[in-house]
Amino acid sequence: MTEKKKAVFIDRDGTLIEEVNYLHRVEELRFFDYTDEAVKTLKTNGFLVFIATNQSGIARNVYTEADMHSVHEAIQDQLTEKIDAFYFCPHLPNAGCSCRL
Repeated sequence: MTEKKKAVFIDRDGTLIEEVNYLHRVEELRFFDYTDEAVKTLKTNGFLVFIATNQSGIARNVYTEADMHSVHEAIQDQLTEKIDAFYFCPHLPNAGCSCRL
């Protein structure tokens, strides 16, 4: 039998980090004062931590998927405990995709 694990899915913008319209530059990345401690607490208590985020700026050609991955790498670099995975939707809100959150 497979061991069950606790997991939490957290929105990225406005929850884990400060909201920046179409964040795609690492220099604009700003964490909330509580972010590192909150992720650490979840991990210490046995939770897998996943980030889920809508990134329509990719479909709008405001930034590239590589830009978004650079931001995610910077998030990983700055947190004491690492995020287990990032999930994203690159589509427009009205695209009718199945990945839109």
